Amino acid sequence: MSEIGPFAPTPECLSIEALASAQPDPAARRHLESCAYCRNEVALLHSFTSAEPSTAEAPDVDWIATEVRRRVTGQTATRESKTLWTRLTGWIPSGGNRWVPAGAFAAIVLLIGSGVYLMRQDRPNIGETVWRSATVRLVRPVGEVTAAPAQLAWEAVPNATGYHVRLLEVDRTEVWAADTRSPEVAIPAAIAAQLQPGRTFLWQVAANGPAGPLAESNLQTFHISLITR
Repeated sequence: MSEIGPFAPTPECLSIEALASAQPDPAARRHLESCAYCRNEVALLHSFTSAEPSTAEAPDVDWIATEVRRRVTGQTATRESKTLWTRLTGWIPSGGNRWVPAGAFAAIVLLIGSGVYLMRQDRPNIGETVWRSATVRLVRPVGEVTAAPAQLAWEAVPNATGYHVRLLEVDRTEVWAADTRSPEVAIPAAIAAQLQPGRTFLWQVAANGPAGPLAESNLQTFHISLITR
């Protein structure tokens, strides 16, 4: 008999429609505050739906979108949408529920996308990026913490001249933002005072270089435990 771990779904977990809501209702917000699994799902969902393909990735994303449309509807792709999610779901009629066919649709995208990735891995690397590897790796805080963090820290990105840091609530309301040249930044006391036990927050870092954006982290969650030690 298997046990339900802290990052496994429970019968009370939210539906994909509720997780995708830009403004969750009070009951959903309370559940997110206490459920590590749903917080992680929200972070992953937001990362996927807001991701913009790089210049090197754009041809592959367009090809995947074309294949999805061709296999599911027989339609031809366009390049009007910008984000990965809107490119891949742009064929769904306006007003339609894009989450109803999520399981089958995700399987198609995964199958086609995996094929593209493997084909690209077989190509010789001649001075070009094979797949996006420029990701800022966040160090702390992550997951469950026992007190409000005093700073945010991440791994330095080669050639980065500065970083833009954002601290958010679970509904994506920005709590605080800052720019720094170091791979860490102190959280002001007034902001730290808002990070109360029992609450969950998200944070993200974008690295910039002399010519513009270099890399960006995924959204990272941390939850301040109600148990003090």
